[in-house]
Amino acid sequence: MPQSLAILPNKKIVFLLIIIILLFGGWFYYKSTKDANLSYKAEKDDSLLAVNMTAKEILTKDTDGDGLADWEETLWKTDPNNPDTDGDGMSDGDEVLAGRNPTVAGPNDELSGNLPVNKTNGADVNEWISDSKTQISARKMMLNYLALKTAKGTLTEDDKNELVNMFMGDIESAGENIEDAYDSSDINFTKSETSAVIKAYADEIKKTILDEKNIIQENEMQVFERMIEKKKNDENISAEVLSLTNTANVYKRIMEQFLKIKNVPKSLSGEHLDMINAFNNLSIAVSDMAKIAEDSVSALIGFNVFKTETSRLYNAGISTQDFFDDYEIYIFE
Repeated sequence: MPQSLAILPNKKIVFLLIIIILLFGGWFYYKSTKDANLSYKAEKDDSLLAVNMTAKEILTKDTDGDGLADWEETLWKTDPNNPDTDGDGMSDGDEVLAGRNPTVAGPNDELSGNLPVNKTNGADVNEWISDSKTQISARKMMLNYLALKTAKGTLTEDDKNELVNMFMGDIESAGENIEDAYDSSDINFTKSETSAVIKAYADEIKKTILDEKNIIQENEMQVFERMIEKKKNDENISAEVLSLTNTANVYKRIMEQFLKIKNVPKSLSGEHLDMINAFNNLSIAVSDMAKIAEDSVSALIGFNVFKTETSRLYNAGISTQDFFDDYEIYIFE
């Protein structure tokens, strides 16, 4: 038995701790001390601060000094290492501010609307549409950001900081507004709530969570923190990408297994649905986090979705355990 389970009263199953210990690889880390919650909170807050500080650096990084941040260069399909991608003597950033296409040599390179949404300017909006709601949100935010930037014209340092801070706020908000993919019609629930039914349901949860294929090997918070630091320094992140991709697959597999659970007690249908959607959204979020190299904004939104959905899963776990307690169900002896 993991050491941190030994502090639980009466050795009862605490569902949220099963998730914490066996699933999240350490983000929700509890120590066997009176200050357990404080230790967890301090560790989590330190990681969040480190990620947010590095994220801001990534959003402002301009490798070639042409006035377009590297992530904007991806949007415009310009070369982040060449200040004049089309070689017409005008920097990419100045061309955008002047309403010209930075990927087509002048003089006949005017843009329609000063935004990279036209087939003629090498950044077809149709190429942005993906299955990820996170990425779609990112594209919409990018357009709003670029519209404000081009409307301002020449930017002072204060203007740049204001825009980036606004953008960071939008990224934070986007992580709290992801639409769920599943509803109550996707749950196989029963109105019968005998001890046998509840025990059978708890056993299914235990079997899924304790499946060795579903145990995440590395703390995704720490992996992402390490990855964006490497990204900032232009270091290889292939190991981190693989780790997050594997984690995303684990979340997806758990979600699929939860969908297959039969006879979910009706009193727990809300919690069960929350867990299904949380696992699904976590799979998408962590997958997007792995795309930091090619799509920084989607990755940062994914990180904020990750924070929201882990909290959601935590709360669903607490509520589920409260229900189990009423039936005095013991899974770990």
